[in-house]
Amino acid sequence: MTVNEKEVIRKIIYAVETGDQIYGQARYDDFTEAYTEAYTNSDDEHAVTIGAGQWFADEARQLLMRIRSCSPDWFDTVDKAGLSADIDAGSWDRYQISGTSQKAECIRKIIDSQIGHACQDMLMDEEMEAYIHEAEELGVTDMDAGMMCANFRHQGGYSAMARILGKTLKPYSLDNLYAASKTDTGNQVGAYTERQTMVYESLKKYLNKPPSVRHGQKAVDLAVSRKGKNQYTQSERRIFVFDGYSDCSSLVWKCFEQAYGIYVGSWTGEQVEHGKMVTLCKNRGSYGRLSKEEISRMQPGDCIYYGSGEAKHVEMYIGNGRQIGHGSGTGPTVKNCLEYGHPSGVYQIRRFVPDDNPSDPYTPDTWIAIGTAVSTADNVNVRETPSGDILRTVN
Repeated sequence: MTVNEKEVIRKIIYAVETGDQIYGQARYDDFTEAYTEAYTNSDDEHAVTIGAGQWFADEARQLLMRIRSCSPDWFDTVDKAGLSADIDAGSWDRYQISGTSQKAECIRKIIDSQIGHACQDMLMDEEMEAYIHEAEELGVTDMDAGMMCANFRHQGGYSAMARILGKTLKPYSLDNLYAASKTDTGNQVGAYTERQTMVYESLKKYLNKPPSVRHGQKAVDLAVSRKGKNQYTQSERRIFVFDGYSDCSSLVWKCFEQAYGIYVGSWTGEQVEHGKMVTLCKNRGSYGRLSKEEISRMQPGDCIYYGSGEAKHVEMYIGNGRQIGHGSGTGPTVKNCLEYGHPSGVYQIRRFVPDDNPSDPYTPDTWIAIGTAVSTADNVNVRETPSGDILRTVN
């Protein structure tokens, strides 16, 4: 799944679960007490439900465990009610606490933190990918149809998804699945007609809408907003850029992802395979610096990679001859482009979003076939990607 696809289905599920069926709306801090007998869908629904995605019973416990593992020290400072002991005690299939209890308030605070939001999003993305894969195994091939099935699966379980597929005319298209859901009367999925309509209409409206990509200023603003606020780490916490952790590449990765919904790569070696190369800098050896000419060609959001023949460190250009990056300690920090040098030397500059010049289009990171042609030239370089490594030279 692409970043855009994950975002669309995540926003849809959050909307129908806790967002009043408004696309993009969610209640990350939601806490629902265990249902009474009169409101359960089965004899097993006797536990709490939490979060934007309505994680129930042991799913709620797993979410809290994930948050705790990402930042155990922070979790301990927030947990004033002995919640960790309940988490470690075992299954939450019958976990019942009052919504006004100290433990419930503690849960709300944890899941409504930046780490809590990030972990909820990660868990939802993982679940949706797994559910779509299950649908594929049942013969669903279209992404929008797979997402509709993931909605059925999230709401009513695997049996609900399989039941509606059994009522669906082939091919398993989004339209046919939606029509089949209307015939599922008397069941948990079919009874929620407004939910199914919202999911169907949102997939039609948002799934194939490209992300808004103009220039890099939004990514710059996000990076600068973290100035001096993060601790350097290369552990799994590096993904929590907006909650106090980062390294050089995760800062770039997460700022572009949040600003534009695009994936630029999670580490420097991957990032130089994405976007467009503005210039390949001549190797100036240890602590080589950018030239005035190179700086003049950059626009805010361009990324400067350092290394000798490969990318080992990255900084983001923020305009006016300055750059920001996180190489160690507390950061990120802002530097003067003409003065900053890296031990590995300067390597190349890349652009992940186009500038305002229509003659300078965004360069994809994969080949797009538009036709065939015959070349009679010698020494033609064959590359892995448009700006990638040369695989071989042919005559």
